[in-house]
Amino acid sequence: MTPGIGLPIYNGSKLKTFIMPEIMRSIGASAFRDCYNLEDISLSRSLTELPDYVFYGTSLDSVTVPATVTYL
Repeated sequence: MTPGIGLPIYNGSKLKTFIMPEIMRSIGASAFRDCYNLEDISLSRSLTELPDYVFYGTSLDSVTVPATVTYL
């Protein structure tokens, strides 16, 4: 099993900051959808893809995408 964040686990939560542990390699579609308060995120350097709507409805101004990501 690949460690990661499943489908919309944080959808609509009140998170402001999220630091993704380096062991995590995946994020499910819409995982952070409608997290209106999310302003800062640090992604794992092991991450390989960013699925649809993963940051839709957040307050993120920008996201630094790791070089390991091959699918957006």
